[in-house]
Amino acid sequence: MKKIAKYKPKDRQDYEDSLKHYRDMENSLEVQHKAGRKERENEIALKLISLGVANDLIMNATGLEIEQIEKLRNKEKKNK
Repeated sequence: MKKIAKYKPKDRQDYEDSLKHYRDMENSLEVQHKAGRKERENEIALKLISLGVANDLIMNATGLEIEQIEKLRNKEKKNK
């Protein structure tokens, strides 16, 4: 921090802009990672549903809540 305090105003602004950009990118990647993980959990749950696996086992395997699994199960029934 001491080093930053010695920056000229323009250099400090550039640094802060760079830091903001870095944090924005980091947050964006985290959001994408979570979305991808959720999509994969749903895919696994749908596969287990198609194999006739019970909700409690699907919950343990995917981390999804029972309500989410039931929604997927109902969606799967409608698609058949």
